[in-house]
Amino acid sequence: MLTAAPLQTAWAQKAVELQLHGVSAGNYDGAASVRPELLASFHLNPFKRSGVSPYVGGGVALVLTSNESLEYLVGVIGLEWKPGSSRGWFVEVGVAGGVRVATGIQLRRRGRPR
Repeated sequence: MLTAAPLQTAWAQKAVELQLHGVSAGNYDGAASVRPELLASFHLNPFKRSGVSPYVGGGVALVLTSNESLEYLVGVIGLEWKPGSSRGWFVEVGVAGGVRVATGIQLRRRGRPR
């Protein structure tokens, strides 16, 4: 997950991120396909240095093939461990043209709260 443009003026805005999720490639109905996702998310406590903190997000996903393009609305809810540190794990569930489950490790670069 790559954080593209975090807002930086107030605490509530620091909790909002715009993220370009990994672009996946695969096979859709026999044709090569690519699926990029763009999500905006709200993190309840983005500077928590221990424990877990919930977040919610939404956005769009595209499935692009040589024959067609499909658009999906994406909704996610998740937990991240130590969101204020430089790395931690996350787990999320949601919908985007079907049920989605994701887990992984995030490497973050975040400033300290002011």
